[in-house]
Amino acid sequence: MIIKEYIVRSKGRKNVEEEEIFNHPDKNYEIHVLTGFRSGVFVIRPEEGEEVPNDEMEGIVISDYADWELDETIDGWYQNITVVPDKGVEMSEEEKDAILEDIEEAEEGYLSFMLDRGWDTLETNYTILYGIDVEIREVGPGAKPPDPKKVLLRVIQGRAWDFREYLNDHADDSLWADREFMLELIKSLLPIGSWIEPLNRIFDHASDSLKTDREFMLEAVRNTGYALEFASDTFKADRELVLEAVKTKGGALKYASDTLKADRELVLEAIREDGRALKFASDTLKADREVMIEAVRNDGTVLSDASDTLKADREVVIEAVKKWAQALQYASDTLKADREVVLEAVKTEGYALQFASDTFKADRELVLEAVRNNGYALQYASEELQNDPELKKLAEDRTILW
Repeated sequence: MIIKEYIVRSKGRKNVEEEEIFNHPDKNYEIHVLTGFRSGVFVIRPEEGEEVPNDEMEGIVISDYADWELDETIDGWYQNITVVPDKGVEMSEEEKDAILEDIEEAEEGYLSFMLDRGWDTLETNYTILYGIDVEIREVGPGAKPPDPKKVLLRVIQGRAWDFREYLNDHADDSLWADREFMLELIKSLLPIGSWIEPLNRIFDHASDSLKTDREFMLEAVRNTGYALEFASDTFKADRELVLEAVKTKGGALKYASDTLKADRELVLEAIREDGRALKFASDTLKADREVMIEAVRNDGTVLSDASDTLKADREVVIEAVKKWAQALQYASDTLKADREVVLEAVKTEGYALQFASDTFKADRELVLEAVRNNGYALQYASEELQNDPELKKLAEDRTILW
């Protein structure tokens, strides 16, 4: 008989809670221990009438099922122990604190402390707080064995921060030269975030044959341009490959050859994806007016690195403050005294009034526009306008956090 098992893995981080409830025959209270884990894996065998686990579920109470088992929980990151008096029993906070102090200060840990003193585990409950990933596995005579690579990828997604160690223990070395597997590995780890430096870990182990495989590297940079960092110098000078990289991550321009950093079309592609990529372009292109306009349209903060000439360019500065009002602080003194430029800035974010000239801080119409955007902007107006009853009333109605 073939039975279906549902392998339920938590998605994301800090997503699993374990609740242990302890009781004692001679005590009139229970001890509840709530432990948070970064992730967990469970096996569920739903019985008739029970909801079948599926990927669409926002979360799941594992222990609501009659037939389940824990596969593993990974990396406990918090713990909270509470004393729960039996029904009808009253306990002071001081009594509870004294009990908790004994438990929390036990050198052998809470579990050994409890069991050594006659406490029993009444029940253990597990909850996945949000997103789950479900794999259906058939077991029994005649069941089709799962694809080991797919299983491995699912496990890795659930324990992304230590996947390298997991692979070292469980994966065959041939996988590091398996193009399909390695590309899936890159894709699966992209949503996790840069905090685990996933690409470093992948390319540390990738076989030399893959690192010199142009088609593999082309697919890798199409998934994330930052894979270009681990390419050979030959590929970093490969225009098609680098162009694909900067289309997905403009900052990948950092790893391109010097020749391509001076390629106007390629640099424009990079800054359209991420304006901040301009800092990796050649000096000639950094001083290029059209290139700078394209960059500040994407990210106004780029104006901070512009030349004095471009900081004094009216069109460049207006485009910058439309995207990020605080870019006004990097404009030339002449443009800080340009009414149209300042008006654009305060329309975008009232706080930009702080970077305007004193003349405009006393300009009622301009201050009114700033306060309409954000009431807190009034603090940067002239003293006279700060005491203007109409502006004060408007500021109270329009106070938002910066």
